[in-house]
Amino acid sequence: MPFFARSHELTLFYTVHGDPTKPPFLLIHGWCCDSTDWVFTIPALVQEYFVITFDHRGHGHSSAPETTTYTVQDMVADAAALLKHLSIPKDVLVMGHSMGGIVASALTCLHPELFRALVVLDPPYWRSTAFWADMLPQWDEMQNGLMFVTKAFGDQLSPSVPAWMLTWIGMRALATSELAVSASLKETFGPDMLGQMEVHQKLVKGRTIPKLAFYMREENAELERSLGVGQLDQIVRVDDAGHWFHHVKADEFNALLRGWLATI
Repeated sequence: MPFFARSHELTLFYTVHGDPTKPPFLLIHGWCCDSTDWVFTIPALVQEYFVITFDHRGHGHSSAPETTTYTVQDMVADAAALLKHLSIPKDVLVMGHSMGGIVASALTCLHPELFRALVVLDPPYWRSTAFWADMLPQWDEMQNGLMFVTKAFGDQLSPSVPAWMLTWIGMRALATSELAVSASLKETFGPDMLGQMEVHQKLVKGRTIPKLAFYMREENAELERSLGVGQLDQIVRVDDAGHWFHHVKADEFNALLRGWLATI
């Protein structure tokens, strides 16, 4: 089985798809999800890329020891260690959805030698330090992921989201370690953490690799543009599909992704 040991207690589940001589493409899922998020995307990439996925610590089939921490830096270190385990030293493309978008963005800054392009899907790094100081303590009262993210980020769904997808998202969230659910929030968006807008903006300042960003809301797309738009960068708004637009509009998303990849 494709498990990679990070320590005696922590093991990460990962999968690889395609020809290992092709350009490597690392896909990183979001909070309370797992690497099956990419089943709609992998078939569109596997002919041209060596596609790698993994389950974050505490998510999916990866382990969740009680001593584990869940900072973005932890998840960045997991991803970098996996690439080293696979003997992939450079020229990696990386794509992340939601919390995975924060991780992917941080990866390209903390390990710039590894990466040649970045794709982010609706990353939630657009809330301020002051916002999170008020919002995070509410988690302890709510203990409800959908209620919390709706209050923090707005409605993540749309009328076009099919019932099967809501069931799938809900079942995976229920299967996620309670420690991972809570700690991932607090250690991503807590004081001085990389999910806070000001901290993220400081981290990515000066980054030059090509970037493709997808957003469900125009205000977040505009904030992404405020970071700077390079010659090969592209920022796309996907309408009427919610936060999981790479599922709901998979064919449209895959066509836009492949089109941009051809330009770089």
